[in-house]
Amino acid sequence: MSAWCCEAPLESRISSFIQSTTVKLMENKSTIRMEVVP
Repeated sequence: MSAWCCEAPLESRISSFIQSTTVKLMENKSTIRMEVVP
């Protein structure tokens, strides 16, 4: 139980980091498209 409690925060951090990274990439792609397409 204690091990799971210690691992849970790390997994949530990694998932949130991946989520934020994907969101940033998607935003960058959309901005690039908006800049390229008039």
